[in-house]
Amino acid sequence: MRTATGTPGAAFGPGGPAPYGAAVTPAGPVAADPAGRASQAPAVPGPPGHVRAGHASRAGHGGAGARSGPSASHRALTAGLAASYLATAGPPLLHAVLNPSPPLTQRAVGRGIRAMIPFQAALAARGGVAGAAVGVMGLVPLARTVARKVSPT
Repeated sequence: MRTATGTPGAAFGPGGPAPYGAAVTPAGPVAADPAGRASQAPAVPGPPGHVRAGHASRAGHGGAGARSGPSASHRALTAGLAASYLATAGPPLLHAVLNPSPPLTQRAVGRGIRAMIPFQAALAARGGVAGAAVGVMGLVPLARTVARKVSPT
């Protein structure tokens, strides 16, 4: 690559060409000041009062980026879906551990695969997307029907 001055080997960053041999980061080129310290090109500021993601107060003092925890209904939904996962996968796995015969192991694997649906729903609920979690749980009857006709493994 070449810079505007034609120097080979220079990299281009978001702020334009970087000096020869300078590292380029996603935020822009990194260059050394006269004292030899690395300095990064200044970021473009946003509108007044704007706080960029990840730059909120981390000391827990409130601030524009402060977030409260999940609501009680989200916590209850997450706990319920996690319990559904454990109820689906737990008993067959326990039986297979206590008696590792091929039929019990096959049943445990099949139920473990079907248990991925409540597991994914619990992860969605934990992420705050309750609608998606309920929608994913709507796939359980379909998975049960299909598992009777075709082996999930």
